[in-house]
Formats: sequence, C-alpha cells, structure tokens
Amino acid sequence: MILLTSLIVSLGRPMTGITYFWYAKYTGIPYFWFCVLISFLWDHFRRRGDADSRRVMNVKTSMLLVAFIAVQISSDYFVADVLGLKVTGYVGHLRDAKERKSAVSQLRSKLVEPLARGSHEIKIPTLDGRFIAAQYPCLYEYNLSHYLDFIVPEGRKVQLCRNEAMQKWAAKDVVTVQSLRSTVDGIFLDRLADDPYLQQLYLAPVELRTKAVPVPAADRASSSSAVNPGGTSTLAGTGGPVLDSDGTAEIMVERGAWDPEKKSKLLLDFAYAARRPVKDGPGPVEIKVVFDGELKIPYHGYPVVVQADRGVGRVCIDLMQLYAFSLNPTVNSLRIRLSTPGSYRFSEARLI
Repeated sequence: MILLTSLIVSLGRPMTGITYFWYAKYTGIPYFWFCVLISFLWDHFRRRGDADSRRVMNVKTSMLLVAFIAVQISSDYFVADVLGLKVTGYVGHLRDAKERKSAVSQLRSKLVEPLARGSHEIKIPTLDGRFIAAQYPCLYEYNLSHYLDFIVPEGRKVQLCRNEAMQKWAAKDVVTVQSLRSTVDGIFLDRLADDPYLQQLYLAPVELRTKAVPVPAADRASSSSAVNPGGTSTLAGTGGPVLDSDGTAEIMVERGAWDPEKKSKLLLDFAYAARRPVKDGPGPVEIKVVFDGELKIPYHGYPVVVQADRGVGRVCIDLMQLYAFSLNPTVNSLRIRLSTPGSYRFSEARLI
C-alpha cells in the first residue's frame, strides 16, 4: 500500500530526487491503516490462543513496541552517522520544528516588538522570502506576511508595505506603494541605521532577481566567446574594450548621486569567455552589484547570476527589490564587480 502510494506520488508530482515521495505527508495515511490492519490481525490470533500463548504474545508485543520506539529514535542518528548526512526522520522533524519556532520567536522579539510599541498602526517594509532565508534557512522563502499571526503581539497593529519590484506572493494583506521610503514609519529607518539585527535581515546580500532580455541570433553568432586550442580565451564582435577579471575587477556604471526612484533598472549586455577551456561552453556568470547611499547603513555586493547563452549575457535588474536601494533618499557610485574570473566585453552597462 505504501509502495503504491509512493508510485502515485512520483507520477503525479514528478520532482528531482529519490526521497521526497516517502515523506510522511504522502505515506502517513496508508501507513496508519497498515498499522490498524496489523493490530486487528495480531489481536485476532491472540484471542484464539490459550493462556500461555497469550502471555507469550503479550511479552513479544511489549518487546516489539520498545524496539520500534528505539528504532524510530536512534536509527536516524545511525544512518546519518554512517552516511555522513544531516539527521532526518522523526528526530530531524523535531529538530527542524524547534529551529522554526526559535526563528519565529526571534522575528517577534527582535523585529516587531521593538517597533510596534504603542496601539497605533506602524508601517514597515515587508521582508521578502530570500532575505528571511538568508538569516533563517529553516523558514525557506516564505515572506514576512506568512508569519504575522505569530509575530505581532496582541493589541499591536503592523501594516506591511512593498513596492512593485518586491515579492508579490503574500498570505496577508501587503500594501503596494509607489514610494517605499515615504510610506514606512521613520522609527523603522532610525532602527535600521543602528540595529544589527534589522541590518542582517533587510540588508542581506541576497541574489538579485533578473529579467532576461532576448539575445538575437546574429548577436550570439558575432559576440560569442571562443577558446583557442592553446587554452587562451578570445572575445569576438564589437563593443567596449576587453576586460580581464580575476574576480575583483569593477566597472563604474553611475558615479554621481541620484534619486533611486528616478533610475533603478540596471541593463547589462556583455560577452564572456572563461579563462580555461570549457567543454560545454561558459556556464553561469556571477556579477555583483555594488553601490553606496545616503543612509548610514552597511552596503554589500549583491550577486547577479547570468546564464550566458554561448558566452553572451543580457539581463535587466530592477534594483528597487533591494531595501538598501529603495529606502535610500539618494544613492551613488553604482558599480559592477566581475566575480567570475574571465574576459568580459560590455556593449552596454547602464542605469535606466
């Protein structure tokens, strides 16, 4: 019965991996009824036996129950120790539940309670799932709206706000606003400048979401990278000068200060060649977006992963998805760091 359920799940929800269809949420119900069937059969044969047989079966049943509980508790540790994996199973579920409870408790005590002190409503930015997962991987990528029932103290009012570039999926009402910095309460911005916990949450160097821009076939043919037999990379086609990066080279995109709500979309169009010969062509290319701003907060390099098609990458990144960008009155010195070693030729790197 359990095997049949697992087969149906694997056909109905095809996913990578070989363990997901054994999860209790799939096999729990047939497993329960399987145990009920075994219990009835066991009771049937016990009633048919004489007094000595029933006594023996009672002893064996008690021993089997003890062994079953011991296996449920210890087998996860044994398997994890032998295979060098993280403890899973029943023990793993308990551990994960405790981690999630602790994470939600910290969101309540360190994020919401210091901000929502009075009875009046306070407006703060919602926290996209990627930022939460960077601090609490056990919470996955559910955004802050999914935890409001657990983190807002009774009698307090919290309104979550977002802009168009931020995560849309929400469990509670999240207000979409044109200007996030003008909407959130000043107490939040004040605490963001001084509170390390808020900075870890809202300023985490998460990977940026990108919007792919189609690359015409002619551009792929003329601008693609090539690897010479000797192992040296070359970049064909037109564009800017070739820049070799060891992972630290930077290109200045916008030097002066400007209002981030006026210009926020970064357009990148480049050709890339790896330093060493690559059998299947260049893989993903990581570029970090770096900038400074008026707010006195830590600034990080935010990675952008570009799937370079035959060595050509063309993407558009809306920087308003970053709280360090969208909450700032002004930003300056926008630059890109070429984190993946290799040769680059940019035909376009500009802010629009």
